[in-house]
Amino acid sequence: MTPLAPGGVQRAAGAATGSLAVMAAGSLRRAMTALVAAFELATPGQRVKLAFGASGLLLERIRYGERADVFASANLEHPQSLVADGDARDLRSFARNELCALVAPGLAITSDALVETMLHPGIRVGTSTPKADPSGDYAWMLFERIEQEGHAGAFATLSAKALQLTGGPDSALPPADRNVYAMLLAEGQADIFITYCTNARLALAEAPGLTQVPLPEGAQGQRQLRPGGRTRRPRGGRRLRRLHARRRRAGPAGRTRLLAAMTSGLRAWLTAFLLTAGAVTAPVRAADALGVRIDGDVRQTLSLGAAQLRSFDAAAQRSYKLTREANGQQRETTLRGVALRALLERAALAERDRLDWRKTVVVVSARDGYRVVFSWPELFNMEAGSAVMVAYERDGQALADSEGPLTLEAPGDTRTGPRHVRWLERIEVRILRD
Repeated sequence: MTPLAPGGVQRAAGAATGSLAVMAAGSLRRAMTALVAAFELATPGQRVKLAFGASGLLLERIRYGERADVFASANLEHPQSLVADGDARDLRSFARNELCALVAPGLAITSDALVETMLHPGIRVGTSTPKADPSGDYAWMLFERIEQEGHAGAFATLSAKALQLTGGPDSALPPADRNVYAMLLAEGQADIFITYCTNARLALAEAPGLTQVPLPEGAQGQRQLRPGGRTRRPRGGRRLRRLHARRRRAGPAGRTRLLAAMTSGLRAWLTAFLLTAGAVTAPVRAADALGVRIDGDVRQTLSLGAAQLRSFDAAAQRSYKLTREANGQQRETTLRGVALRALLERAALAERDRLDWRKTVVVVSARDGYRVVFSWPELFNMEAGSAVMVAYERDGQALADSEGPLTLEAPGDTRTGPRHVRWLERIEVRILRD
């Protein structure tokens, strides 16, 4: 297997089949989804099936025989075990993350006061699940480091009180339209959640009332964390460490520029590995050109991006106003898009007889594998169906990275969450024939 992530691995089967199966740590969801989408645009006929989850649980799936051409783990131990067993080869670190504290609204904490607050008996501390998810292992290592910094008994106290709310085989999954960390803190299941800083930033984008607090000096290890209390410098990560040091010293504007540079470099590196995995070489187009594919039982297969959706006439355009909570206040926001049935009309149902429409379903898929279903009669014969739309902008701006270039919205549903699809990838039309 060829390297992709911290201990990433890849098998060669994908090049022959025209598809690649990629398993990646949940903390890579945003970066990997954008990368894979751009990769597919650059390599016609090469498809990537993404699966995200806790690295330990993904490892179990691989060991039980599930195909994974690429395994992007959040630590080195899991892919190293595959290499040791002869199931993987040539793993490599390409990036590192840091832990942060995500704090619930109403709890004002600074880095200096974070440890004492976590140790307070009345404060609930949430973590991921050790062994199943490296994030949980890293939280336990943080507890050890806090004790080493002079807080006697801190490891026993914190490991005993920590609520393992994510990353385990039985952990509750959030609705498709929610960030799990934002949801858990909003529901009051924890006061402080120890997680990756990348996860914290995504939670803040959904719930601005939360606070991201850096770990105090000495608690955040300067080397790559590894389970078992050991440390290891990432190979080939010297430039990345320099960028992290510059980011910490820079002001807000400087941090924005540095993060953009880091993201660009990371995307180029990962793309090179994916291109190797697919045995192809091609330039990758910008992620903002990504669109949705409409295929299946249609007369015309379509691939449409935001620019094409904006060109639809006024009758096909839809607006959806909703209220979101931000900083403890309700704020109105407006989504704009094109009616799903206008897209389906352009693709045209490939009917064999005049009653086929009655037994047609529309399967809508996200790039992370999430899928929802509509019936053709629901979309074309009900008022709620007229409101279903593919959204391309919010409040006059392109959608945020957490939503993807395009999303699917169903404003007429009683509960809009279950059929809300972020990072929209495909709309497949199926006529259910005998």
